[in-house]
Amino acid sequence: MTRALVIAILLLTASRAHALAVELSPDVTADWGPTIVAAHGSQFPAISADGTTIVELYADEQDFVGTPIATAVFYTKTDTQSFQWASDKDDRHGAELVVKAINARLAKTKWRALAELPADIRVTFDDHKQVVTVSRAGKKTTASFPAPGDIMDRDLGSGGCGGVVSLDKIYGDAKAGFVVVEPRVGLGGDSCMGRPIADIAITVRVP
Repeated sequence: MTRALVIAILLLTASRAHALAVELSPDVTADWGPTIVAAHGSQFPAISADGTTIVELYADEQDFVGTPIATAVFYTKTDTQSFQWASDKDDRHGAELVVKAINARLAKTKWRALAELPADIRVTFDDHKQVVTVSRAGKKTTASFPAPGDIMDRDLGSGGCGGVVSLDKIYGDAKAGFVVVEPRVGLGGDSCMGRPIADIAITVRVP
């Protein structure tokens, strides 16, 4: 089999639509109950067969405490739908209900692997203005991240805290018309409690 044929087969396999699912992991530790993970053979992020929805499964943990937090997020050009579970060893039934809800949403369509963004789509970040810019064909769109943390010290007031220091993951699809941007964050001290990355990631429209 020639190298060119092998590459063609691999590309065809990656582009085929397939089912996705999640499941409960074994207990993480004696302190935490199971978290939600990708089922065998399922890979995230992925895009729906019709090219309108991108799904990601985030693995976060609660700041300072360490409780595992799993979040499945379904992104479209117009809205976002999230299913989140913070591990609780005393509530396995609750975890099973979240898994059931995520799998029901995943079962509404087939999914395929995301390809690399086209070379003409450029994503940049201004850490001073905290603004993400997506450029294409001389046009651009911008979006800002929410604050990555919440102030815990009453003497400092209330509201958001911390900031985004760089971009961690960028993925999307030209047909979908948007990209998903996951940040790396800095919280600036113990008075700022970080939020799950799933709650901070944003979508930016492709112009």
